[in-house]
Amino acid sequence: MGAKRREPRSPVDERGRACARPSCALAGQGTSPARHPFSAPTRRVRSRPAAHRRSVPNRRPPGETTRELRRGLLAAALLVACRPPPPAAPCDAPQRIDVVLDSDARLNLGEGDESWPTHVRIYQLDATPPIEAIEPRDLDADEAAALGRAPLSRRDHVVYPASRERWSIDVDPSATHLALFGLFHRAAPGEAGAVVPLPLAPATCPAADAPPRCVYVVAAGSQLRGALRPPPGFVGDGLPCATTTSAEASVDARPATPPTR
Repeated sequence: MGAKRREPRSPVDERGRACARPSCALAGQGTSPARHPFSAPTRRVRSRPAAHRRSVPNRRPPGETTRELRRGLLAAALLVACRPPPPAAPCDAPQRIDVVLDSDARLNLGEGDESWPTHVRIYQLDATPPIEAIEPRDLDADEAAALGRAPLSRRDHVVYPASRERWSIDVDPSATHLALFGLFHRAAPGEAGAVVPLPLAPATCPAADAPPRCVYVVAAGSQLRGALRPPPGFVGDGLPCATTTSAEASVDARPATPPTR
């Protein structure tokens, strides 16, 4: 038997269909099909599986990162600025108070209505004494009985007519009041003394150059008055004093009376 003769296959186009065009015949002979002179060459791009595709970062505009950084720094600065300061340690330093006195030109009047120097006595007490019932001469006889209890400390100062005085006192930790008396020649009962409640110790130590807290005293004629706030017309020695709060001044029932000039 003779071998079968294979008939030539008809040329096909790019879609696999039979084609009788000359270009198809050339394609069968290994020649590229004719292209339009202005057509671009076609490229086949192989797409990668999704798992192998590169992830492109989400790029931001050039200035956005800088703006976010500035916002973060500003927020951190505001947080630090608004944070309350840490509580200060309690003050263990001794409390000091200044007694500032104004004396009138007419002071400690004698038999001929003349002025004389006088003694001012300052007590630190842990309770309120019966000031209205105390006579200055009773203090020399038995001061503990006159004050109702033993004083924590005592100081004596000489005051001259028309003078300005200031005395610094280290407050006893147990003291709650200052009792001040003028040892006048002719003192009326209850007129020669004053009781001033001591202000509470500060929670924190004041600055080294902070003005001290003061008790203001006026001595005129045969009277002595004291208060935590200066009365109108009070002169003093010109040195500053710390401001007394309204709560501290409200407990003082006997305000100082300015001397007559």
